[in-house]
Amino acid sequence: MPEKNYMQDQDVRGYYDRWRKSPTLLDHPNDIEKFYKFVKKCVSFAGHKDTRKKLDTSILRLHLYDDLHGKYSEDYYDKITHEIIVLFEHLLEYEDTTLP
Repeated sequence: MPEKNYMQDQDVRGYYDRWRKSPTLLDHPNDIEKFYKFVKKCVSFAGHKDTRKKLDTSILRLHLYDDLHGKYSEDYYDKITHEIIVLFEHLLEYEDTTLP
């Protein structure tokens, strides 16, 4: 069961907002780096253990909808949110497999 809403944490939200305001979200190395820092802060919030179970992607999905829907074409919105969620999940899985 996921823990409390990680997006309500001030530090996590700050990293999310810095990334979300990136010009291309995931199309430029600087923007991707900001996304990685956001995910790293989420992992830190989760306590670096069982992150996949603790960080519910539906929370991120809701924030993406609120912050990105209507700013892009429907096709691009669907494509980019899918890429973001998949990358988020992969990074969490990687984090869980690299821990002792």
